[in-house]
Amino acid sequence: MILLLLGEFTFSARGDNLTGLTRKSKARLSPQELIQRIAPVQFVGPGPRTISIDAVIRPEYQGGLGQIDDLHDGRPRMLATGYGHILGDFKIESVDEKRKYLSGPGIPRKIEFKIDLIRVPGPSSGFGLW
Repeated sequence: MILLLLGEFTFSARGDNLTGLTRKSKARLSPQELIQRIAPVQFVGPGPRTISIDAVIRPEYQGGLGQIDDLHDGRPRMLATGYGHILGDFKIESVDEKRKYLSGPGIPRKIEFKIDLIRVPGPSSGFGLW
């Protein structure tokens, strides 16, 4: 069962592939200066929208060591849930990897990783909504 799609990269329910997802959004607010009063703020639009994905890959069973490296080409990718909800177009801001259970010539049997994504305008982005 597919839980999340990032372009061609699939996070599934098989094993412990997807272990967490965090969404963060900010609003752009502009203060309206008033004399001797608390400045009210006005919403001027959505701010940055970020998502962090925590996951695990077992290279010997799930497509080899190059999977994470394949994501580092700088192009936007559509992010969607397994039930068809499109979250928008995102670029990878950073990837943190932790390679475990090294065998033989240093090949990991398990890679825990976190991908930080930032929303960018694109064909599936709509008008700034999630």
